[in-house]
Amino acid sequence: MGEPLDEAKLEDKLLNSLGPKVSTQILGQDHTGWRQFAYGLDVFGSDQFVRAPKNYWDYNLLFGLIYYAGVIAFIVDQVAFYLNQLPVESSTMVPLVDMDPVYLNITTACSARHKCSNWTWHWSEPSSQGEWVWVQHEKIKVSAQWTNMPADSPCANTSGSFEIDDDANFLATVCYSSTYGDGIKIDIPFTSAYSSGNFLTVDIAGDASKYDNDLRSVVQMEPTQLKTVFFNQAQYVDINGETVYSPYTADFFYNGHNVELQDASVFFALQQFGYKTEQTLAMSWLDTLGAIGGFSGLWLTLVGMVRSVIHLSYKTHYDMKTERQKGILATVAACIFCQACCRCGSVATTV
Repeated sequence: MGEPLDEAKLEDKLLNSLGPKVSTQILGQDHTGWRQFAYGLDVFGSDQFVRAPKNYWDYNLLFGLIYYAGVIAFIVDQVAFYLNQLPVESSTMVPLVDMDPVYLNITTACSARHKCSNWTWHWSEPSSQGEWVWVQHEKIKVSAQWTNMPADSPCANTSGSFEIDDDANFLATVCYSSTYGDGIKIDIPFTSAYSSGNFLTVDIAGDASKYDNDLRSVVQMEPTQLKTVFFNQAQYVDINGETVYSPYTADFFYNGHNVELQDASVFFALQQFGYKTEQTLAMSWLDTLGAIGGFSGLWLTLVGMVRSVIHLSYKTHYDMKTERQKGILATVAACIFCQACCRCGSVATTV
């Protein structure tokens, strides 16, 4: 009498008869250590991969490596760009109240001695021992008017005036003020009888101790003239945050003339807005991280789409192959069953 059928032994015998490759694909037991490690890193991972056949693992791992390689290459490129990028410059208009004042060095020179202020020529002594001398009754006046200035402004509490000779040199600080009449004013008293046909040259330069640029303007003042000179400045901030100011003459205005007086005046003020040029990096480290994150998402989508197309074609082939294997398994099982039945019938007939 034959030994009873053992289902486990029957299944092993059936699978061995189909060969190790087919049996592995059916049970999905091809899980070596490196494949399990790759599964842990797989961005396309799912439970299907645990039961997937070996070649399914191979192409899925391939696309995973393509994804990681693309992301790493992009990271290297972006980090290299961030470390080697050149600064870019951007220019904007900003209120001059937010900038430093303009520091001027002013020099005056009269076209002829004693002809640009109030002088008289008279006999010094009533006796015969006297002599003719020049007597100055009124000098050139420089005045500064600043109202409602912020407490931290260099022009705050500096309103006042002083007198200078026809040929003089002095420093002046010009701040921006929205109040009409605020600024630096030079009054020239052309009241001498000898002033006609003469003029005062006002030579304006930047304070050499504060500026590197060559600011230079020359204004000629004749009797009765009223003029205004507007200054401006450009602010340059480099990549290290160091600030450099470059003042320049922005505009001249001839305001008119005095009808009754010989006096002339020139007024200095600042325009309302100036130019600020600042150096910055094209990309910050936050921009770099954002670019890497954006690329990784787009790259994952692209690689995933290609992978999905291949997966669908492979899955169709794999399902068809599995159906054939199941048919073979059923056929073999039927054969084994028939052989077993025939063997049992033969033994019974013999007995």
